[in-house]
This record gives sequence, C-alpha cells and structure tokens, in this order.
Amino acid sequence: MVDRPGAPVETPPQTEIEALAALYHQGRLDAVVQQAEALIGRYPESFLLWNALGAANAQLGRLDQALRGFRQACALNPNYADAHNNLGIALKKQGALALAAQSYRRALALNPENAEAHNNLAIVLQALGEPAQAIASYKRALAINLDYPHAEAQMLYQRRQIADWENHDDEAAAYARLGVETSAIPPFLALAMEDHPERQLIRSLKYAKAYVPHVAPAPFARRDVRPERLRIGYFTADFQNHATLLLMTGLFREHDRSKFEVFGYGCGQVASGGLSERAQGLLDTFRDVSGFSDHAIAALARDDKLDIAIDLKGYTTDSRSEIFARRLAPIQINFLGFPGSMGADFMDYIIADRIVIPPEERAFYSEKVIYLPDSYYPTDDQQVIAETHTTRADFGLPADGFVFCCFNNTYKISPREFDIWMRVLRQVEGSVLWLLRSNQWSEANLSKEAAARGVNPNRLIFA
Repeated sequence: MVDRPGAPVETPPQTEIEALAALYHQGRLDAVVQQAEALIGRYPESFLLWNALGAANAQLGRLDQALRGFRQACALNPNYADAHNNLGIALKKQGALALAAQSYRRALALNPENAEAHNNLAIVLQALGEPAQAIASYKRALAINLDYPHAEAQMLYQRRQIADWENHDDEAAAYARLGVETSAIPPFLALAMEDHPERQLIRSLKYAKAYVPHVAPAPFARRDVRPERLRIGYFTADFQNHATLLLMTGLFREHDRSKFEVFGYGCGQVASGGLSERAQGLLDTFRDVSGFSDHAIAALARDDKLDIAIDLKGYTTDSRSEIFARRLAPIQINFLGFPGSMGADFMDYIIADRIVIPPEERAFYSEKVIYLPDSYYPTDDQQVIAETHTTRADFGLPADGFVFCCFNNTYKISPREFDIWMRVLRQVEGSVLWLLRSNQWSEANLSKEAAARGVNPNRLIFA
C-alpha cells in the first residue's frame, strides 16, 4: 500500500456491504468469501470488507484466513470494536485464550456497552481458570442486556463451579425458565442442574434449531447387497489425554473385525504419543480432520462410505454437531459424551441403558433409544494398573478412618447431595470426604458449607 498523505480512501458502496451481509445471513459463506475478495481487490483499505471476509472464513472453519481478515480490519481501523471482538472469537477457537482476552478487552475499551464482548470475555476467563472474573463479566453483560439467557445460564453454571450456593433456590427457578421460556441456551449448561427430562428435550430442540445450520444433504444410494463389513466412524475432539478416549480405547480394540471396519476422526486438537497414539493404533483408519471445514469433513466421511457415524461429543466442549447436520452416514448415533437428547432430526439413535434413560422417559428423546443390556458405559479391561507404593499420607489423608470419595467436577455438587454427605460424616466417626480440587473458590465455599452443617472443614480433603 502506497502512502499518499491526504489522498482519500475509496470505500465500497453501501449496497455492496448490504449484499455481503445478506449472503452471510443466508449461509452462503463461500459466496461471501468470493465476493469480499473481489471487492477487496478494488477497495483494499475497506475495514468492513476485511471484517466480512474474516467472518465468513471463521464460519467455514478456516481460522488462519479468518485471523488475517480480522487483523487487517483492526489495522485499517483500530477503533472498530466489532473487528476486535471478532478477532477474539477466532483466537479463542484457535486456542489462543490469552490473546483472545486481549482482543475482547480492546473491544470493550472502545465500546463498554457491548454485552456480547463481555459475554465472550467471560467465556475465555472461565477457560483460563478464572471463574470469579468470568462471573463478574457475565454480570456486566446482563446489566447491559437484561434479556441475555446465554450469559445468565453461563453465569449460574460458573457459580456452581465455585460452589456458590447463596441463591440456590432462585437459581433453580431460573433453570426451569432458561432455554424453555427463553431463547436457546447450550443444553449442557442445564444437564446437571435439574432433573427434568421434558425441559431438557425442549432446550435441545431449541438449540438445534437455533445454532445447528440445517443443510439439505445429498441422499445416500440404497445398497442392493449388504456389505460383508459395516463401516463405523467415531467422531470426537478428544483424541488426546481425555476421559472419553480412556473409555473408548477398549471398545475400539474389541470390535469384531470380521463384521466391522472401524474409522476414527479427530475433530479437535490431536495429541501425539500416549493415549491418543494407542487409540489410533486400534482403529483400521484414523483421520486427523482438526483443521477441516464442516463441508470438508462431511465430504471425506462420505468418500469413506461410512454406514454408521457416531458422535462422541453431543453438545459438549468442542463439539462439531454441524458436520452431522450434513449427514455423514445413513445412520447417525449419539453416544457417551452427551447422555441427553440432541433434539436434532439428523441424529437417529442414542445408545443408553435403563439407568441413563428409564423406559418411561423415552418420550423425552428425539432419537430412538438403543438399550445395551447392562451398562452403556465402556471401559478398558486391559488397562495397565500402575504399580505404586503410595500411602494415605501422600495425599493428606488420615492414617485411620473411612475415606468417602467423590471426584466429580464441582458443578455437579448441589446442596442436596452435600447435605447427605455431611450427615454421613457426622454419623461415621473419624471419616473424611475426599473431593476433587477444582479451584480455590470452591474449596473455600465447600469448607464454609461444611462448617455451617456442623462438620469440621478439615474433614474435607481436596485431591
């Protein structure tokens, strides 16, 4: 770009910008990229065009191109708050959380009344292990926009992460409303918060309609002859040191290879070595599709001629529900990661047992239920057991006395369960409760709650 002091900067006609926005809202993202690139050739200093180009690429999963667009928009107009917010979103998707927080803070410095940027900053702060700061950011978003169900649900979820039960009754009433009487919220936020299958289904139906793009997939050709081996594809972002992979490794190994050909697709960051490498070695075919767009993953899965596609994520962190909306296989199944209904017409079945889904609650699942006879929960019976010589003292446990344990995440603990546990501790002399160490705020709050129930906080041991 030639520096020409005083030379006017040419800007595209407003009609061109509006046409790009229309294409974007219609979901014609490739057309947005094509049009924006053509216009940038004529108007290279238009920050609006660069921002539009970044937004389309971000939706297509092309994060490097999206970052280039947003950074150029910010460089051309450092006071354009929306571009800084969008840059933060792309950086967050790329895993650059600290940089994303910087971009959101820059956007808020320019426009403190941007509720979306406060919400986005809060999401990054909770990922960075700062739940107290995240709660404060959600509160600021809600102060600006009173009708912001997503921020309200996230705030309540973070309060549970730190075991802040001060307004528990009010929060129960809020969860009964959120995602049911309001616009959609991520269904996972309420899954552990209330036991009400009908409302959980409503949340999933709303979320699928609002946030999972509906693409008309090409039909699958009907096979005249059943193949000798069915092709099954497992899709997850957890090909790393993750609980899902720990559970699935044995299942991958035990598939009857005379009847099934097993594929794995890594839709998130794929770790090298360790558990990830061992799991990949138990598959007939593994594909790292972490940097692929939804369209590219769907095309690859169809090229692999899968008979069954299994989503191990559902509506959990780093899920890729959009690829299933494009139809990866004639049969698609929700399994393991999200034991609730996805409320989506593209998900045909859910694998469960009669504890996870009692037969009388089948009506609250949009999927058909495949019941396993005992437990839907796989594990690896050949997992190597560590040979250790640890003692109770190594973990701060008393030398004597019964040790009760719960290593679930803190958000799954409510006052109801805690009341029961404290009654047990009061009745079992010398016993202790061994809990997961989540964060400093939850430790302090759970200790305070124990004391309020007549139990010495020292009887809570955090691992």
